[in-house]
Amino acid sequence: NYVKIYKPFFVGREAFIAREAKRKAEVVRFGVSEKGLPMPQPKDPVVDERGKVIGRVTSCALDTEGTLVGQAYVKEKYQTQGTPLWVLVTPRREPKSRAELEMGDRTQLPVQVEVLRRFPRL
Repeated sequence: NYVKIYKPFFVGREAFIAREAKRKAEVVRFGVSEKGLPMPQPKDPVVDERGKVIGRVTSCALDTEGTLVGQAYVKEKYQTQGTPLWVLVTPRREPKSRAELEMGDRTQLPVQVEVLRRFPRL
C-alpha cells in the first residue's frame, strides 16, 4: 500500500479506503528453489497443497544467481514467508489429453515455489 491515506484529501480517497477494506489478496514475492524448471508466466494459476486456485502469477524472471523469482497475487492466508505454493505453468506446446497418454510420455507437473520476504536482503 503506497497511498498515504492519512493525508487529509485526495480525489478518490473514500473509494480507495473502502476498496482496501474489502481486499482479500496481495502481491507476494516467490522463489523457485529447483533449477531447470519451466518459468511461470503472467496469469498462470497459483494453487495450494490441495490444488485449490488461490492466486495468479504477475511476473517472473531470472535473478543474478540464475534462480527464478517472481510475484503473484494471492489470498491473505498464503502470504507468510516460507509458505509452499505451486504454479500450474502454461506448457510450451499443446499437451496430450489424458486418453492419449502412453507409457513413457511426459506430463506437465506444477512447479513448487516458496513465498519470500517482500524485499530481498542486500
